[in-house]
Amino acid sequence: SSRLALPPPEKLREIAAKQDERAKQIKARREQEAERHSSTERSRAAEVIQRNYRGYRARREIKGLGLDPSTRWVEVRNNYSALA
Repeated sequence: SSRLALPPPEKLREIAAKQDERAKQIKARREQEAERHSSTERSRAAEVIQRNYRGYRARREIKGLGLDPSTRWVEVRNNYSALA
């Protein structure tokens, strides 16, 4: 006949166990890849933030302005006085 015979129950359990094990391996690999990808994204984001801050700091230094909080208030006062 053209129909395939169903394997015995023992063989079906063996096949199911292999499929479950393979599914666990695939899931673990995907989790590792996602973690690696997430770590790479965080590193890139940190680099962008650092690069932007360094540029901000350099532009302030070029203008002769500081980053120290105490001098920032002096700058605000001077700018306000110049506007008044």
